[in-house]
Amino acid sequence: MTTKRMLWKQLCYYSAIGISLGILSYFGAIRRLENFIISVETSFTTSDMYAAIFVHSDFNQFEYLNHKDMMMLFLPFFFYFIGIMIGSQPFLSRQKAYHQYIYSRINERNQLARFLQGHGYLNTIVYSGTYFFTIIVGVECFPPDFLIIKLEYSMWQLILFFVMRIIMLLALTLLTFIIFIRKGATFAVLFSILMITVALLIDMQLTAVNLALFEGIDKIKFGILIWAGISALAYYYSNRKMIYELN
Repeated sequence: MTTKRMLWKQLCYYSAIGISLGILSYFGAIRRLENFIISVETSFTTSDMYAAIFVHSDFNQFEYLNHKDMMMLFLPFFFYFIGIMIGSQPFLSRQKAYHQYIYSRINERNQLARFLQGHGYLNTIVYSGTYFFTIIVGVECFPPDFLIIKLEYSMWQLILFFVMRIIMLLALTLLTFIIFIRKGATFAVLFSILMITVALLIDMQLTAVNLALFEGIDKIKFGILIWAGISALAYYYSNRKMIYELN
């Protein structure tokens, strides 16, 4: 069992990862906007900073975002991948033999699922929360010099996007857990990479839906509904219907 001391140590570690990635995303956005200023004389707002950091999928509105530039998806991809690995750590770090050992002492299948998933949900929330907090502090308290216009934006939009990202990570972590039980750790990791890639590419190519990138409030709400539905189905399946292969 994970002691409280070990849990706090893990949460501090995941917080440090979230802070580090937030700082990296903040300075990455500054570099992207600075490079655009060199070629085009313009001014930027706070909204532009958030659009550059989270990669807004409306490429016609934000000229410095090019839908053909796959490199700008690196940090969003990295955020999601690290988040899934952090949420999956409780079960990915254990061998199937350990599962059999636990299963022999637990009567109900859903109890086994909850035990194997451990504090993965809490890990994901702490990691995502520190990441977002770092970015907001950076943009609001340490704006770059070229940010000469501080246009009002919707904090509600940022909050909804934060919620959507957490629900997405939880959904993909649950799906990763299902694949892990069925096929093992290697297939589970490859599956998580594939799902992140598909979600990002859908956002890059389709304007009607929003699954992973930054968008308007209505599309973010739609993304929340999609990932909440996937989470509910995956949770029900993994905790109620799945027959574990523990041999």
